[in-house]
Amino acid sequence: MKNRHFLNKNWKVFLHKERKTHPAFAIPQEGVAATVPGTIHTDLFNAGIIPHPFYDMNEKDLQWIDWNDYRYECRFDLPAGMDLKQNIFLVFEGLDTIADISLNGQKLAETKNMFRSYRFKINALLKEKGNLLQIIFKSARVYGQEYRPEIEQMSSTLHPERAFVRKSQYAFGWDWGPQFATCGLWRPVYLLQAECGIKAITFDALAFLPESVKVKSEILLWGNVPKGSRLEINLQIEEKSGRQRMYRKTLKRISNENGVEFEVESPALWWPNGMGRAVLHKLEVALFDKNDQLLARDEKKVGIRQCELVTTEYGEAVFYFKINERPLFAQGVNWIPAHAFLPEIKKETYRRLLEMAAQANMNIIRVWGGGIYEDDYFYQLCDELGLLVWQDFMFACSAYPEDDDFVAEVKAEVEENVFRLRHHPSIILWNGNNENEWIWHFEHPGLVEKMPGYRLFHEWIPNWLNQFDPFRSYWPSSPWGMDADPNDTNSGNRHVWDIWSRWVDYTEVKNDQSLFVTEFGFQAPAHYQTLKKVIPQDRFLAQSESFEWHNKQVEGNERLFRFLAGHLPVVTTMADFIYLTQLNQAFALRACLGYWRLYQSRTMGAIIWQLNDCWPVTSWSLIDSELRPKLSYYQVRRIFARETVFLRQSENNIELHVLQPHEDQPHEVRVVGLTEDGKAVQELFFKEIEQFYSILPLRLPKESVRSHSVLIATLYDRAGKRIARDILNLKRWKYLNLAFQDSNLRLVAENGLWVECVNSPCFFIEIRHPDKNFLDQGFTLLPGERQQILAEEEFESVLLDEMEIFCLNRYLQ
Repeated sequence: MKNRHFLNKNWKVFLHKERKTHPAFAIPQEGVAATVPGTIHTDLFNAGIIPHPFYDMNEKDLQWIDWNDYRYECRFDLPAGMDLKQNIFLVFEGLDTIADISLNGQKLAETKNMFRSYRFKINALLKEKGNLLQIIFKSARVYGQEYRPEIEQMSSTLHPERAFVRKSQYAFGWDWGPQFATCGLWRPVYLLQAECGIKAITFDALAFLPESVKVKSEILLWGNVPKGSRLEINLQIEEKSGRQRMYRKTLKRISNENGVEFEVESPALWWPNGMGRAVLHKLEVALFDKNDQLLARDEKKVGIRQCELVTTEYGEAVFYFKINERPLFAQGVNWIPAHAFLPEIKKETYRRLLEMAAQANMNIIRVWGGGIYEDDYFYQLCDELGLLVWQDFMFACSAYPEDDDFVAEVKAEVEENVFRLRHHPSIILWNGNNENEWIWHFEHPGLVEKMPGYRLFHEWIPNWLNQFDPFRSYWPSSPWGMDADPNDTNSGNRHVWDIWSRWVDYTEVKNDQSLFVTEFGFQAPAHYQTLKKVIPQDRFLAQSESFEWHNKQVEGNERLFRFLAGHLPVVTTMADFIYLTQLNQAFALRACLGYWRLYQSRTMGAIIWQLNDCWPVTSWSLIDSELRPKLSYYQVRRIFARETVFLRQSENNIELHVLQPHEDQPHEVRVVGLTEDGKAVQELFFKEIEQFYSILPLRLPKESVRSHSVLIATLYDRAGKRIARDILNLKRWKYLNLAFQDSNLRLVAENGLWVECVNSPCFFIEIRHPDKNFLDQGFTLLPGERQQILAEEEFESVLLDEMEIFCLNRYLQ
């Protein structure tokens, strides 16, 4: 059995080669204590040498760090229980990025890919006492710029030298993230005593029969497997009835690649969130030698499901997924790394973010190609939560080299990560890159095939996948289609960035003809309390240099004001500015998602840019870096709900769309029309709505429509419980004059905490507290209605004085 000892103590880091300096900061010659896993930036911060990289504009003053080389050292003795007479390996799960490794003065290797792991046999170099492990990290920016002649050929956004470095591309700076091209041992390093081991376990469904499913598992081994060894495979299946059944097989003639098949009867299938249970089964693999000594063991949670990417139907271009033979409307988000310094991401962060995605009724996560192949735990959570994964390979917004060394690195990276991940039922698609061809097309229209790196995504990677994972679909890029323009509406998937990035208002979504949207979004600042931590009090203003520094899009802040002024009042205080810009983001996502969800005859996917942030910033995220949801998160949750209601205005009429999954439990809808001053002037009732999807025309007299400013539609169940609510403003909000007095909206402590509306409708209520996240925000109440205020954690009513209430009415007087 393997013996593993982590080398996570006694590390120091030294400045190895200095190219740039800053007069305010100096690294002592004797080095500083280092954390493994960790980064040079966090080590220097923990040592008190640099200020916090996120605070104010410190990022600008810390750019010198990226240009230097650093040496990490660890001194260790041979751990108790390890024997030099048996094989001992030094294993690195992640080195970021350009690294020279030596042990006791002897060079082991040079590595240049943070997406790979490395294993070295070190018996000949190890000593019982006083071992010295050294890793010299060369500046990734310097390494990339050594390819200066080739850089000129690249159509790259944001620091083109990054294309030559197999490193997370966002680290060089992005339009939502800081520029910290850091280095360090970003994943664990350890000593491993073993003769052999299990390299990977795959699990795939081969055939779905009327009463059973044929499945196959491949077990890949590494090392010198002793003669006479055997593999024992146990597959525990949950059947549709809920009963557990065990299937067992033993392989006695084994090699480094071993396959085993089972025919399992009536297994419970794995379903995406909202379509059924994400049922997982247990697969155990154990390797024994001829004397029954356990050599290696591994266990995986696996799922059984069918997945098909449909791109043509009845001779027409389409783009959608079928899961277990049922068409899926994909509703979800793009995922970026959850921290600018990757080792700072905790398991709790992964769980919190992904649970919030599932709770918002999402069913798909796109892992964006400028980050990383995520931690195993990320995919385990997606499996458990029923979140499908559209998995990019790690290439973004650039052409890429095609020389032999680079291609060999990419092949090794693809092989390792595909075999590491392919047993996860959540992963349904491998995607070649993010926007490479689209960006090349901007500068070289009609010449996409001439793009450096084109063969990677259209020839080599798909060919490798035929060997590494023949069971999943592959798509060469996002966006990609069959026309000269990779982002054309006629086929494939699209990125919709006319809205926001090209200054187009979100109301123009009505002209969109996308088949499947994998990126679109609208910016808003992080939460008030999140930004207060990083922006000095004297610069806590919407037009301060510090606030604008925390928005990385070119003219990002200008867009905030432009689109705010288009729909809502422009305000000056930060509390009000954050509320209204977050509300405007929610309005934009309601318009876009509502349109695409109602347009499923053509559009079958809407994946928002983006779920999360990697630092405190104004960005397109739904949840900020402190895990505080923006108002848009709650709006998206309502739009993606299975039971919901939409009001939609066209040129000639207003339609009421009702979605309800339970046809045997008829619902009813009440529609209220309000005048400019918020007075109710008309009510319509629709009762006993039984169909899964109903479109009901609102027959309102022209005079009545002219007098209306707002329509409020509320969906109730048979018992009169409020299920969903949608609001349609027939005039832009900034033009309305909604009467409001503070006494109209009050907090009531009565068997819990409630917010109560008294005399006139209160629109888009937000309750803020310095330390609490509430389970619902941005809701609207009609006179006489109340809503209980629940927090993610229990709180006492004595905190009432610390709460602040926002509602749109206050700004429309």
